[in-house]
Amino acid sequence: MFLRTFLKVKFVINFYTMKIPTIQRHYVHQNQKLEQFGDIEPLFQELLTRTTNNLESYQKWLEDISELEAFIEENGAWRYIKM
Repeated sequence: MFLRTFLKVKFVINFYTMKIPTIQRHYVHQNQKLEQFGDIEPLFQELLTRTTNNLESYQKWLEDISELEAFIEENGAWRYIKM
């Protein structure tokens, strides 16, 4: 019984004190906030107008749009968790 209680308490302490690793972003600013679409609209506009003349620029475009989409999904997930 004591061991079970100890493990539960230890889990709760670790759960609330653990640090959540963040992914280093390159396109979306680390402190970017998303409260309305206008906060990220310039990023979408830049991606829409960017030219992709060669394979390297196309790959960079794909990386940037993927990072932006991941940022939006992560933001939505955190909003859901905090409800």
